[in-house]
Amino acid sequence: MRDKNFNNAKEIKISVSDKEITGRYIVEKGKVTVTSSYGQTTTQLGNSPAEGLARLLLSELFRKKS
Repeated sequence: MRDKNFNNAKEIKISVSDKEITGRYIVEKGKVTVTSSYGQTTTQLGNSPAEGLARLLLSELFRKKS
């Protein structure tokens, strides 16, 4: 959260392996940035819906750390 302004971030929740994982995301300059207790990642938005892409990124963060 240090490099991005997460004051206007939206919260997201996903369920993975019976665990509820929460994070926050922002859309800025055509990119989606997701942050959670599992880390932070950014990718190009493209034509995907921002929230759906954010959920995918959150899932990837969780899987990398668990």
